Amino acid sequence: MRCAAINSWRRKAWFLNIIGAASPSWPGTRKALQLAERQGLQTHYRRPVNGLNADGSGGWGVRFADGLEARHATVVLANGQGMSALAPTTLLPLYAVRGQVSHIPATAPLAALRQVLCFDGYLTPQSPGNACHCLGTSYQRGDAGTDYRESEQQQNLQRLRDCLPEAPWLDAVDISGQQARCGGNRGGPDIRRALAGQPHRGTGLESQPFLDTQLIEGERDRPAAAFLPARRGLISG
Repeated sequence: MRCAAINSWRRKAWFLNIIGAASPSWPGTRKALQLAERQGLQTHYRRPVNGLNADGSGGWGVRFADGLEARHATVVLANGQGMSALAPTTLLPLYAVRGQVSHIPATAPLAALRQVLCFDGYLTPQSPGNACHCLGTSYQRGDAGTDYRESEQQQNLQRLRDCLPEAPWLDAVDISGQQARCGGNRGGPDIRRALAGQPHRGTGLESQPFLDTQLIEGERDRPAAAFLPARRGLISG
């Protein structure tokens, strides 16, 4: 993964030019984090958050599982399936989503793949780090499990076969080793509606229309502005 940091007085971000996610374990991500730490970023790992509340002065109070607390003007929620567990977001129409990505051993017939192959799923080029391809992914709405499932392994392969039934390299896609990565996220009626300022349930706080006048799926008889008030400084990622 190639990763470049963008720094300006208006915006600081990472630009990932060949992939759309960043894992702290990847070398490129570690380098970006190290650069950010030299510029003042403080990182804390394995620190579960079990409380988040507006502090009454325009910011947010964050309570950690070990009892320590911190205050921040802006909080970005990137806690996947745990998003609805925090008080400000308990009323959002979110649900758990489970996915299983199959790990395919690298073989000579698949070596020519240089770009991600997208269909009703995806197949990635060989990873130089572990000599395997990723084939994914299953999508199980309302399921928070992270256990390996052979049925989803077979479904991942079947979608590839259905899309490219005559591909000469299909037999080289081997899922018999039962190697996969299983994880979870959260979904909603429309992902765009989870990217704006998040709602806050409470009184005496600044309110604004929730995502303008869009309608929440399944709540089409109610304007979104009436669904929940929103609170600046709380963003989901």
